[in-house]
Amino acid sequence: MASPDVCENLQPMEAPAFVFAVTSMQFPSRTAQIFCYTVFGLCPYPPVAPLAFNFTKPRPLKHDSSGYIREPLRVVHISDIHVDQNYTVGASFNCSEPLCCHAFTPSEAPGNTSFPAGPFGNHNCDLPVSLEESMYDAINEIVPGRAFSIFSMFI
Repeated sequence: MASPDVCENLQPMEAPAFVFAVTSMQFPSRTAQIFCYTVFGLCPYPPVAPLAFNFTKPRPLKHDSSGYIREPLRVVHISDIHVDQNYTVGASFNCSEPLCCHAFTPSEAPGNTSFPAGPFGNHNCDLPVSLEESMYDAINEIVPGRAFSIFSMFI
């Protein structure tokens, strides 16, 4: 599916996570079936299982001394950001590989391409670390009083 350049660069980065996932997984299991579907495309995606919640009796809204309801809980949800540790500013964002913004060939290197990737990313590529860091700075500025953050990803 990808050129040897892509595979050579991805294998050292992804192999430890892949080995950890496979050796930690229980077989058979829902997780193993989803892994088989996602990574190999060989298994059917398992049906969505309903999840029952047992909530306690709702608490009444609390008012402060002036009679106003308290501020709502502030939560940040970050989802599926795909950070590329090897994103190269100036490398070509227009490539035939599944992963662009890398200088896999001399013609894709910074200064040699008509399609240079910018310092804060390109829609054809995964995010550079600089954009991830900028996002965290913006979150700290926009939502300084957050109660907690949720980080989720789709595999």
